[in-house]
Amino acid sequence: MKKLALLLLVCFTISLTVVAQKAKPKPKASTATKAKVSPVTPVAAKTVVKAAPVTPVIPTITLGTQQWAIKNLDVTSFANGDKIDQAQTSEEWLKAGNESRAAWCYYDNDPASGILYNWFAVGDQRG
Repeated sequence: MKKLALLLLVCFTISLTVVAQKAKPKPKASTATKAKVSPVTPVAAKTVVKAAPVTPVIPTITLGTQQWAIKNLDVTSFANGDKIDQAQTSEEWLKAGNESRAAWCYYDNDPASGILYNWFAVGDQRG
């Protein structure tokens, strides 16, 4: 179980790192000519602009060909702000898995030992 949880954490960390690296804007080449500035069109008062969720950037270290997180992930909500349910007992952990629900728990129910996430939390599209 420990190896599976570690493997899931590593996979999740690597996918977050890859997404964060792909999201970085590429630098534009500078030009000697001035760009034309177009007038700004006023926006209707009812228009609401919603920001995209921010993917956290996790510091990593590369060992051989693998990238590892320097610090354990310790979040209790998805990137969009939705809460991930905490499983406080083994029964709650199993129930969340059986119901295909995202969940997290403290390893050995000890906050000092770190957080574990089930597959449904790791693979959730909310990040």
